[in-house]
Amino acid sequence: FDLNEVVRRARQPILIVHGDEDQQIPIHHSDRLASLAETRRRKESTVEVIKLPGINHQLLIATTKPVGEYSQLFDRRVSSEMISVLTDWFDRTVPYGR
Repeated sequence: FDLNEVVRRARQPILIVHGDEDQQIPIHHSDRLASLAETRRRKESTVEVIKLPGINHQLLIATTKPVGEYSQLFDRRVSSEMISVLTDWFDRTVPYGR
């Protein structure tokens, strides 16, 4: 699997969402991925990066930060901020009736 090739060939708009408390994937990876996606030439091939404060790799609110907290999280609902980010992006990127 060559991520560089997949991103380079993608024609669709790309949304990259990264929690700033992600302990598994360093946050600079989202910037690198966005830079790669921005090299695409098609006008409709937009890329947007959103970094969510206080959110971990599972897109949940981080409480203690280490990966070991995952099994101890009682509220496993995706953060409401994440849902807002997604719905806003879809509303802007895929207009109704299209």
